[in-house]
Amino acid sequence: MSGQSPDEVRGDDEMARAGGTRDSITRDAAENTPLIPTDLPAELIPERSLRLLVSIIGGLCLTLVGVATRLASPALQEIMEDVICKNVYADHQLNSLSPPDDRCKGNDVQKILSMVSALDVSAEMIVPILVQIPYGIIADKYGRRIVIFLALFGCMLKVLWTIVVLAFPTRLSIWAILWGNAAYIIGGGGTMAGAMCYTLFSDVTPAAERTMVFYQLNAALRIVNVVATPLAAFLLGVDPWLALWIGIGLLGLGTGCTLLLPETLDLRRAADQRRSARDVQPDSTPQAVTKVSAKSAIQRALASARSDFAHIWRYLLTSKFIMLLMACNALVFPLKLVFERDLLQYMAKRYHWSWSTATYIVSIENFFALGVLMVVLPATAWVLDRRGRSPLQRDLFLARVSSLFAFLGTIMVAFAPVGWFCVLALIIYSFSSGFSPLFRSILSIIVEPHTMGALNTVIATVESSMGLVSAPTMAWLLNRGMDLGGVWIGLPYMFAALLTALSAMGIFAFRLPRTFA
Repeated sequence: MSGQSPDEVRGDDEMARAGGTRDSITRDAAENTPLIPTDLPAELIPERSLRLLVSIIGGLCLTLVGVATRLASPALQEIMEDVICKNVYADHQLNSLSPPDDRCKGNDVQKILSMVSALDVSAEMIVPILVQIPYGIIADKYGRRIVIFLALFGCMLKVLWTIVVLAFPTRLSIWAILWGNAAYIIGGGGTMAGAMCYTLFSDVTPAAERTMVFYQLNAALRIVNVVATPLAAFLLGVDPWLALWIGIGLLGLGTGCTLLLPETLDLRRAADQRRSARDVQPDSTPQAVTKVSAKSAIQRALASARSDFAHIWRYLLTSKFIMLLMACNALVFPLKLVFERDLLQYMAKRYHWSWSTATYIVSIENFFALGVLMVVLPATAWVLDRRGRSPLQRDLFLARVSSLFAFLGTIMVAFAPVGWFCVLALIIYSFSSGFSPLFRSILSIIVEPHTMGALNTVIATVESSMGLVSAPTMAWLLNRGMDLGGVWIGLPYMFAALLTALSAMGIFAFRLPRTFA
């Protein structure tokens, strides 16, 4: 009827079936191809149950460690001030809660306190700089969990040594606190623990969802801060030593809980094997088992280390896109120091507040930052998604806006003449709370998945290097501001605002790689 022979009809049917097969293969490949070039294939995305388990246990660890930090940090500062005041004024009574000794707020005491704190931060960065990249290699070879545990264990040893120094002020100098930083050779310190937490959650989260997960991580920490900060202020009014001991106990529990975390390294290994399977034919020939001498084992270990360092250099440090973002993040690290380490002392000195009052005020910024992370940023991201922005374009836009709020809030804190204006400045600064998760999300999408551990390790190392230099610089600026008096007491925040402006300029100058644009 159609004028075709039976052979022609059969040929057409075979061509149709072949075309259908090709379409099916193409369709399957498209479904398994990640929307973002460096994302995991669809079939390797972990099950929701594993992601939930990581979230629950990881959230518990973050909560315990976060509460411990919030309770211990202001308590340590107040006890250090008390000990220094005793060293300066022999008639000062240690551990006397009332009436407060006004001499302890004088420049003689505060300048020593700021310098001890600053040098402690610098010393805290020296050892991690030396060991963080090796620990990052360990994390990519043997697992993230053990590195997180060791990092927190080292932090706990550091705090215990500080307690020993403060408990025996007549036998140990306040400067002996600095020796405790040697404990960070175990694990690489708190920045390494944070880097591995980001790596852990990146392993189990598709690239398009990482920004929201990082929001949630930072929001969880803000919730902890909102709850724990008033508790810390209350305990400071009772006895700072009580707050300190509760804090060290919770830190110990959090450190132990990290051993319950599921290991996620195998997910990255599976992705690497699948990626290389297309190009490399596996050798099925059984390998002979030979004995390896100690000298040969050492040579292999050194060769492996050289290869791993070359891997970091090749994939991360030679990329102008990654290094520009690294520089922008490094420039705002001093901002983190002056708001987390120096803000309580700055407010207590400038506005003549007690440590407990200053601690209560800080909780206001945490409350608004929580709203930004839980409501403002997700809602803005949803609007940008509806307008067709890619995850990278969306995150880059939000990072730029966050940098502007960081600059505005910091410069207002620097020049705030009265307490209520400083509170307003802190509220404005809280709108920059998404910068860190946005920054890490952008970088985690740009880099190859198998370099995730190395990426976060390099970030931690860069931050430690910046902290090594900026901590004493900020302390000197604070001391100089105390000497000059008046508006100049905000000198460290003026300098931090300048660095933030430079970082914002870099973020606005950044352009997405062509692969992602």
